[in-house]
Amino acid sequence: MRQMKDSGIEWIGDIPESWNFVSLKTVVSCFGRIGFRGYTQEDLVDKGEGPITLSPTNIIDSKISLNKCSYISWDKYYESPEIMVKRNDIVFVKTASVGKCAIYDSDEEATINPQFVVFKDIKCDTKYLYYVLLSDVVQHPIALSNFGSVIGTITQRQLLSYKICLPNEKEQKAISAHLDRQCGLIDNVIEKTKASIEEYKKLRQAVITQAVTSKGSQCKLSHISNLKNGLNYHDTDSERTIKMLGVGDFKDYLVLNYKEQFSDLPIDEDISNEYYLNSGDIIFVRSNGSKDLVGRSIMVDCIDYPLVYSGFCIRFRITRTDIAYNKYLLYYFRSHEFKEAIKYQCFGTNINNLSQDMISSLKVYLPSIEEQKEIADYLDKKCTEIDSLISKKEQFITELETYKKSLIYEYATGKKEVPQA
Repeated sequence: MRQMKDSGIEWIGDIPESWNFVSLKTVVSCFGRIGFRGYTQEDLVDKGEGPITLSPTNIIDSKISLNKCSYISWDKYYESPEIMVKRNDIVFVKTASVGKCAIYDSDEEATINPQFVVFKDIKCDTKYLYYVLLSDVVQHPIALSNFGSVIGTITQRQLLSYKICLPNEKEQKAISAHLDRQCGLIDNVIEKTKASIEEYKKLRQAVITQAVTSKGSQCKLSHISNLKNGLNYHDTDSERTIKMLGVGDFKDYLVLNYKEQFSDLPIDEDISNEYYLNSGDIIFVRSNGSKDLVGRSIMVDCIDYPLVYSGFCIRFRITRTDIAYNKYLLYYFRSHEFKEAIKYQCFGTNINNLSQDMISSLKVYLPSIEEQKEIADYLDKKCTEIDSLISKKEQFITELETYKKSLIYEYATGKKEVPQA
């Protein structure tokens, strides 16, 4: 049985007697970028002419994807070599998605944006350090330093001061090889489960589309509704707040009916009644940096308190409740047919913005109001069944990720020994 010693940090507890407990700065050289000073916006477009510029979105499941990278134009490009990323360097996010990291495994020339630091001259096994960075040995102090912060951030000085557990080189390699095997098995199950979730989402989409497509008489949306763009607001330090529906509140919901699901908006003046939502209103994402979100819809219900909506949204309110049922239309707006109609309206291209005129001009098939309610009830039941299966699979993924995290922590602190071959 291995001899243990006090690490000196309560939450880490004991570590093996032969291990060292050192600051990160003793095993890496750390470099970062202050900003893109000296560059114009035109210099930073996706020209594909200069070195790849990595951003946090390029780290997917702790691996670097070089798809959808931005580039710096060569004619304006000048970099110090320290922030050029080479194979086996580790890139680490220090702003926003703090703690995401990956080993750079390409020979293609790359640099980093200001959200990153890059670890070079690594004086221990690179893969072992990567696992330590993913573990609570580093992630725990990051979480503490960002307590209560809206946009997380850490400084290079903070990061380099964090203590890590360091066994001898042979044991580092044994731990990283063992974690490669164990985490690989877990990641494989997670990947298959995610693929299964996507299949269930496609099934849900198909069930919705089949139920609402081309049934009844055709009607322009402008004949049964009125639309209104949301509230444009300004920052204020006022302590007076109001509930607001923003794009970030949509998530994967179909209906929002709890007060806690909405954001708090500080206000310092009265708001016109035309920006308040009523139960049964449907809201579209009008504009967003992600084209996939534009056109997404959601319904609000059980609204007995003041609720406004963001200027990035459009409110759709039914005026002919005798011939149109809001829940039926909500499902129709989630159908493949509706999405294709929007694309056709925009000449087949992806859209960055959706307008009231675009929505108003679209046509919808409306069966009788009784049949609309029957279809909506049927879809409520079927979608609830599918969503329940998706939820269970998502919970399984959460459990696997938690297990993987604890596994990395236990080996990175010597709580578990690598099994002998």
